[in-house]
Amino acid sequence: MTVLSGIELKTILLFLIIGLESNSCKKTDPAAEIAGDYSFTTTASITVLPSHEAKDTIIYFSGSIVRGSSNYVIITYADPSLSFPKLYVPGVIYPNINDQGLFSYPDFINTSSHPIFEGDVMADGTIKISFGAGSLGANWGNFITGKRR
Repeated sequence: MTVLSGIELKTILLFLIIGLESNSCKKTDPAAEIAGDYSFTTTASITVLPSHEAKDTIIYFSGSIVRGSSNYVIITYADPSLSFPKLYVPGVIYPNINDQGLFSYPDFINTSSHPIFEGDVMADGTIKISFGAGSLGANWGNFITGKRR
């Protein structure tokens, strides 16, 4: 068994502290970390009142997430040139992402009637986003899951 001197222990401790400090100072860029090619599955739905007529469409699309400037990403989750009768599926969204991997979309929230938008990056790297809006006559939503290809 080797016995370390006080100076050797202090030196080891100093290097350990410096190593921990340098790791804790590294900032992550969640937008860059999630950028890449994805396989998206989207359930687009609408419910029309008072009949409660519901219409769902499931869309499979090979899309992408691209880092935009600052803290937002460009998510292409469906073909933006396609039209889905009675459904709102823009195909491309531009949400912000914070350091915890949570999405927000102020531009969407500020322009829709009774809007909701939420999303996050799961521990396994899967992207989950839900957004939609509603009024007294109808409710619509997009429920998106993306897995890196």
